[in-house]
Amino acid sequence: LQNFVKGAQANPTAVLQIASKDAVLVVHIGACGGIPTRVAELLNDQQVLKVGSGVARDLQELCEQHPQLHPHPWYVDFAAIGPFLGYKVCGLKTMSRLFGLEVPNSQRIATSDWAKSPLSESQLGYAACDAVLGLWLLGELWSRHADGAPILDWASMFANTPGVRQLLQLPDSHWPPSMQESVQAQKVEEAERARKAQERKEQKRVQDAERKRAAAAVPSERIGIFNLPFTTTAAELEDLVVTQAGKLDVEMTYRPNGDFRGCAYVVFDTVENATRAIDALQGLAVGTQAIDVRFATKPEPGGPKQPKQGSNRAISPARVPG
Repeated sequence: LQNFVKGAQANPTAVLQIASKDAVLVVHIGACGGIPTRVAELLNDQQVLKVGSGVARDLQELCEQHPQLHPHPWYVDFAAIGPFLGYKVCGLKTMSRLFGLEVPNSQRIATSDWAKSPLSESQLGYAACDAVLGLWLLGELWSRHADGAPILDWASMFANTPGVRQLLQLPDSHWPPSMQESVQAQKVEEAERARKAQERKEQKRVQDAERKRAAAAVPSERIGIFNLPFTTTAAELEDLVVTQAGKLDVEMTYRPNGDFRGCAYVVFDTVENATRAIDALQGLAVGTQAIDVRFATKPEPGGPKQPKQGSNRAISPARVPG
């Protein structure tokens, strides 16, 4: 536990709490003049699995602050195991509610002065509860998902990975046959999430570039329509501009693979009609996105790329209990 000041650099860890199935130890690092030797030995013990939410980050910070700690402890982080097993939340208290255990979450205590010694009874209770919850949650997840495997063997499959992405990068041979189908399904989902994220990034890059060109364009007969959904079809775009007077041509832009880039151009017979179209279309919603409409420069040589043949896209530290 640390003291936090918004906008300031994080303070050194002030309190370290450790739970086993039999006891809880709360260590005030400042009052002890550092991490006691026996506690450091426990944290360095590669036979002791450390469990918690955000524990990968916590252990890294402890190692940076206290040189006697090894940089590669053995841990399981709920930030990885929770989402991997299908839980959308990974905080200790929020996950506990999913299993019927309501634990008070006092923001006042969480943001209190942890560097001050001695700690109050409420601070001691808060710190001890956090440590115990880690063990309890691991047991709950194990009982629901281990399919009969010993808890240490099961938990070890998720060890030393700070997030779901790292777990999915492990070889297929790492997972038992009972989990193979689930892991493969998650790999497909992760690949789709990565594809969509890259698609959004590419859309923003292209449209930012187009907007810069449009911002530099002087009033002309050509306007650009930006921030269109990737699924926009030629027919939908035509419906959007069909009522605009003086429309001569509609140009959709495509990526090299034939997918729509999210921006299009419309040519009018006069600057006046182009101006009226900008005023009429600016900010309209297409799908769930508000379009941005501006004067545009002439297209790059070669004109807009056409979709490829056959495209199916629309054009347009605790010892584990045994």
